[in-house]
Amino acid sequence: MIEVTGIEAIQAKLSELKTLGQDSEPIMHEIGNKIKNRIEQNFEEQGYYGQKWAPLKDPSSGYSGKRKGKSGKELKSFMDHISSRKILIRTGLLSKFTVQASSDEVTVGTNAWYGVFPQNGTKKMVARRFMPIDNNGNIDPLMGGEIEAYLASKIKKIID
Repeated sequence: MIEVTGIEAIQAKLSELKTLGQDSEPIMHEIGNKIKNRIEQNFEEQGYYGQKWAPLKDPSSGYSGKRKGKSGKELKSFMDHISSRKILIRTGLLSKFTVQASSDEVTVGTNAWYGVFPQNGTKKMVARRFMPIDNNGNIDPLMGGEIEAYLASKIKKIID
């Protein structure tokens, strides 16, 4: 009879891999957090994966500055304020994102009813994509790559 010794470490790692598949809720929650972090980063960078969002429409176009008693100086001050503020921050949309995870799915979203409008745009508003999904709900390939890299690192950590 041949006796094999020294495989206890391999068996332990295989057991860890098996556990990884059984208790996947923490991993799914971490994936959700990665998606949420990407959304927050998009807001911070005012763009989507390095592509800057379109600037806000100039609210003074067609505005003489004489309505409501606004002087030229007041209008310039207002315009400076508008051009310096971050898009989609004032409404608080960013603070309304949540992560929900189970063992087989993760949901990242907002309960703000108006969140779909900046994501997809409207007839009067250009789209400013912030969610890492396309219009059909498919994960963006760049985000998918980040998730794959995360999962690969989790597996590698167990194997090493």
